[in-house]
Amino acid sequence: MGLTNVKNKKSKNKMEKTNEIKETKRGTRKPRAKRATAAEGDENAIFIGTLIQKELKNQERTVSWLARKLDCDRTNVYNIFRRQDIDTELLMRISVILHRDFFAIFSKEAKRKISANPAI
Repeated sequence: MGLTNVKNKKSKNKMEKTNEIKETKRGTRKPRAKRATAAEGDENAIFIGTLIQKELKNQERTVSWLARKLDCDRTNVYNIFRRQDIDTELLMRISVILHRDFFAIFSKEAKRKISANPAI
């Protein structure tokens, strides 16, 4: 075995160990929120994260501004934008901060679905 082959083998072993460590670290992290699409579920699904993002843009506010108001990092706000659903307490806080009743959207959709499926 030549000197080059020994170096390559050592480098490969070192890289494998590094990859194992990274995999271990990644394994402990919470998976990233996946942005859902209408094709994956109900075609009439309400994507609350997208609605929040649009409202923020309409008000000409920044992600940093919302993050400060929510007392969180900007990355958390970007994660909210990717969500199809959201905790009601968080939605209440965002509704108050943006002066926008996001619950009304869900209420209207619930009424529509109830009237489309009368009780038997």
